[in-house]
Amino acid sequence: MVNGRRVHDRTSELPLLDVPHGPDGGGHGRRPDRVRAATIGVAQNDIKKVLAYSTVSQLGYMFLAMGSSAYAAGIFHLTTHAFFKGCLFLGAGSVIHAMHHEQDMRKMGGLVRYLPYTYITFVISTIGHRGNPADAGFFSKDEILWKAYSSGHLFLWALGLAGALLTAFYMFRQVFMTFHGDFRGDSHMRTHLHESPAVMTVPLFVLAGLALFAGALVFPRRSAAQTGSSNGWRR
Repeated sequence: MVNGRRVHDRTSELPLLDVPHGPDGGGHGRRPDRVRAATIGVAQNDIKKVLAYSTVSQLGYMFLAMGSSAYAAGIFHLTTHAFFKGCLFLGAGSVIHAMHHEQDMRKMGGLVRYLPYTYITFVISTIGHRGNPADAGFFSKDEILWKAYSSGHLFLWALGLAGALLTAFYMFRQVFMTFHGDFRGDSHMRTHLHESPAVMTVPLFVLAGLALFAGALVFPRRSAAQTGSSNGWRR
């Protein structure tokens, strides 16, 4: 996936290999994908499938960035996505390990009492995934949506915004189903519940920190004319 995005970004500079544009000059940007995948993620009960469909939705943002000529923003979202989604998948693995390989969130609940470190890092990465102001996901998503809006493609911007709202819903649905409320598993699962060892929790905190502060790597600047860059990014 990383190599594919890099090739797509580089070839977009070539006139004969430019990103496909619609009849009005706007990029198609895989526009249905981010919303379609987000709606599928809302209905999933498997903790890993929620994150898998979320990944497809975020790929839609990256294609939207390429279709809107926001190439730097697309690559930057790929980077921030690697941090918070890597933490979320590792956190899901920690939960599955504690649940004795069970992945159905309907059999979880109340795990915050047994997996406090996993919970803290999972919530931090969920906030980063949502695009909370000042965290990494906010900087990359906001620049993509701003580029779509400022270039006059309001329909693409509206779809991106709808995808962001759905992301916030299904990610916090996952958090509440997994970590809050009463435990819904059987007694055998309950006796097996425990926090993961340091070999898992230490990387979780590293990735959670990057999910919060990686936005400091690149700051978006609203005026592209001031920078002479078509993407409006300052390094």
